[in-house]
Amino acid sequence: MGSQMQRAGGGITGTVTTLEDSPSTLLNGQNTVAVAGTAETLAASTSILGVVVKALRTNTGNIYVGDISVDSTNGFVLRRGASISLAFDNLVDIYIDADTSGEGVSYIAVEV
Repeated sequence: MGSQMQRAGGGITGTVTTLEDSPSTLLNGQNTVAVAGTAETLAASTSILGVVVKALRTNTGNIYVGDISVDSTNGFVLRRGASISLAFDNLVDIYIDADTSGEGVSYIAVEV
C-alpha cells in the first residue's frame, strides 16, 4: 500500500511505496574451509533475499567468494575483516575457498 507525498504548496509530487510483508528472520553463522584450495558451500540450502559475508578477523590469508568453481585465481578476494554484500536467493549457491586451511567467514542473511 502506498501513501502520497505533498509539496508545501499542496500539490501531490509522488507516491511512496511501503513494504507490508517485510522479512523478519535473520540467519547468521560461520563457516571455515577445511582444506585450502577446496571450494565449500557457505551454508546449507536456505532461501534468502541477501547476505553479507565477512572474512574472519583471525584469518592470516585471503578468502575467495564465488560459484562452485571458486579458487584463488578467480574468486572475489576478501582480506581479513573485509566483507561483501550479495543479493542472492540461496546460501548453498555461494562458495568460499581459503589460502589457509581452517580459516573462513561469518555471515548474516535475510531469510525469505
